[in-house]
Amino acid sequence: MAVNFELYKVFMAAATNRSFSKAADELFVTQSAISQSILRLEQELGKQLFERSKSGLVLTEDGKFLLETISSSFNVFMSVENKLKNNTKKDNISSVKIACSPIIFKKFVFPLLSSCIKNNVNVNVNSLTSDKDKVFFVKEGMADFCLIKDYGIPIDLDLYTKKIFKLNYVFFYNPNFFNISSIEQISNYPIILKSSDTKGRKEFDKSFANIANNCSSKIEVSHDDLVISAVESGLGVGYAPKEYISDDMKYIVPEKPFLQEILLIYKRQSPIIKDLILQIESMK
Repeated sequence: MAVNFELYKVFMAAATNRSFSKAADELFVTQSAISQSILRLEQELGKQLFERSKSGLVLTEDGKFLLETISSSFNVFMSVENKLKNNTKKDNISSVKIACSPIIFKKFVFPLLSSCIKNNVNVNVNSLTSDKDKVFFVKEGMADFCLIKDYGIPIDLDLYTKKIFKLNYVFFYNPNFFNISSIEQISNYPIILKSSDTKGRKEFDKSFANIANNCSSKIEVSHDDLVISAVESGLGVGYAPKEYISDDMKYIVPEKPFLQEILLIYKRQSPIIKDLILQIESMK
């Protein structure tokens, strides 16, 4: 019987913490991923390992037996693994491959690379044209993780997903060309938007139909960075995430702004991903 060692790692975390949520925090995964891993291990072994109680998780007799049996071997393995990871020579540089759009890399990944630099990590970036491609690269092992906007696309259960940032969509303009004080004035200017098949654009069409219908003209582009470039050039008023916009621009926040998550998606744990998640948490 072949059982993935990662399942035992999840079991040890859940057993020692007596909680799936605490195990998820320790391993930097979702609680759902912990539950699925425990279920897979129980199916492989043909035994129930945990019972739920008011005070938390309780090991069954089979669970206690498994914990006692593997604890010493597991600790030895983890000690050896940590020694190997820490015994990194400068001429043996590891690499991490990141799949994300250029603007997400610029706005979110650059500030997070300090831990990679400290650990002599060579960063290879895959900038692909669609979010489905980015997830595919992670699934097939061609990228260690990807950063994508949450478009509501179903994510494979074999992948871990973590929400890391929220994007706040606003209207913005270049004050060197325009002076706009309210949303009501926006329809007097050209509006610059992403193409109609994106979630942010659909939300715009739904919430601001009066602007879409009454604006002097409309410019559609394929990417957020093109929206920003067009606005910086004075072509009109843009609609994009505030987090993407430079300090030189002025923006107007809608009464009920559209929020969109950025997801970190990865297939397996690594020290680099753990460092990345810790840094992200510290920035919030």
